[in-house]
Amino acid sequence: MMTPVRTLPTRRPPARRAIVAVLCAVAAAGCYDPTTLVERIRTNATRNRLEEIPLGTFAAVLPRDIETGEILEVELSIYGEAARYRVAELKSELEAKEYLIRDEFSKRLRLIDRSVLTDPHLNQVREELHQIVNDTLDEPLIDTVGVSNVLFLRH
Repeated sequence: MMTPVRTLPTRRPPARRAIVAVLCAVAAAGCYDPTTLVERIRTNATRNRLEEIPLGTFAAVLPRDIETGEILEVELSIYGEAARYRVAELKSELEAKEYLIRDEFSKRLRLIDRSVLTDPHLNQVREELHQIVNDTLDEPLIDTVGVSNVLFLRH
């Protein structure tokens, strides 16, 4: 039985590797166009810039608290943020479906736990409204929802 002969891989001469590297660098140099690259980055930044869209002011009177007997009136001014290129489409769809969003959010606001309203950022309220708006629209066009004004009145 014969034993296989092992051969070591041959190395290319350094001059040959240097020539191949220079040729690759020269060939790739023509592919880079800095003005096109900058223009593409500007276009993407403009396209992805968010714009605020007012969603309205929502008011609700929460049921009487069992322990204290007080009534809490809540008023929220809310806006949504969407990509600038979608604003025209979003505004027309919001006008058509505003009554659905207002009705659904008013229902959820009345059922909300009072402890949720103690959060200074109103995260859960914002998440619920975000879900309501995107579920009502044909496509989820709103990226985030924010609260611009909050008013609590205790009676």
